[in-house]
Amino acid sequence: MIKQIVAGLSVLTLAASANASLITNGDFEDGLNGWGTTNLIGGGVSVIADPADSSNNIARLDDPSDFGGELLWQTFYVPIDVDSITVSFDYKFEEKDTSWLFTDHAWAKLFKLDEDTFLDIDVLFHIHNDTNDWVSFSGIIDTTSIFDHNPNAKIQFGIWESISSKTNSALYVDNISIVDTYASVPEPSSLMLLGLGLVGFAVSRKRKS
Repeated sequence: MIKQIVAGLSVLTLAASANASLITNGDFEDGLNGWGTTNLIGGGVSVIADPADSSNNIARLDDPSDFGGELLWQTFYVPIDVDSITVSFDYKFEEKDTSWLFTDHAWAKLFKLDEDTFLDIDVLFHIHNDTNDWVSFSGIIDTTSIFDHNPNAKIQFGIWESISSKTNSALYVDNISIVDTYASVPEPSSLMLLGLGLVGFAVSRKRKS
């Protein structure tokens, strides 16, 4: 009977992990571990404490040296039987731009690694104006055209600051998650109730015997 309980709890554990994010360290609590960065011209990508909550880490992309571009990215694997993924994250764009001819902008994109082409086209954000505060994004992306290789996809955040002596825009991102859209996972309370039910069933059987 103990084996039955263990097996039942194992099933519940597997079900809970089915909805785990396909990327790692999406909340940046482990710094930039798992993430790649590219500094096209000066600037940098860093992890800082959230000014509104010092216990929370966020990623910052900026270039204090007049102009340039920065990228933050992570490759990941989408299983071949997954037809779509749900991408979610929080972002804030502080646009400080004095240039007349060019405009600072920030974006997020998904790529297929076999062709290095967009998975999302313009589903994820591409912005030129200050968001004033944090924005929560969530969108469903079709992955039926992706090939079966690990890794086979990449999420990328970027910022470009125009040629200006007083530009100092910044992009902040946090809570990045990518999951199988159709993964069915019981709520934590349901998992607990099912676990207790298994234990109760085992006790009942033991008393009858």
